[in-house]
Amino acid sequence: MKIQNKKHLIFSFMKNSNSLLILLLFVTGSCTKPSNFEKIESFYRQFKQGDFNRFKRVIVINEEGTCLKCNNIFAQTQAQKVDETENLFIVSGQGTRVDISAYISKNAPNLIMDYKNEFSKLNLVKGCTVFELENRQIIKTTYIQPGNVTEFGKVH
Repeated sequence: MKIQNKKHLIFSFMKNSNSLLILLLFVTGSCTKPSNFEKIESFYRQFKQGDFNRFKRVIVINEEGTCLKCNNIFAQTQAQKVDETENLFIVSGQGTRVDISAYISKNAPNLIMDYKNEFSKLNLVKGCTVFELENRQIIKTTYIQPGNVTEFGKVH
């Protein structure tokens, strides 16, 4: 093969590769990542049916974070509120470090028992959390910690 033919072949390959790269960048750039609201809604749909937009709050109870005592207090106070249908409860974990026994016997349409802790794969929380929802958006995120754990026993 002559040198000129090799140059033409290389140039053609590079030209096609650049076109492919531009197309790839265009396709991946036009895809948007789901919002945190959409991630939670999608998680909900894996377990339940119904109108996700009816929820005003998503209350996440898990065994993560630095204050397991806070998580236990929060889990106990929130268990009394499972009947409040504007709240979605996601209880993640086996219950070995946080007492979730009050939730196990409940069969509520607004309660997800996530024993395999699948919710943590969304990387949205580092402990018990309350998401306030409005107009298909998360308008406030509160992480439960020593300074606010008792507040949620009274207010919500």
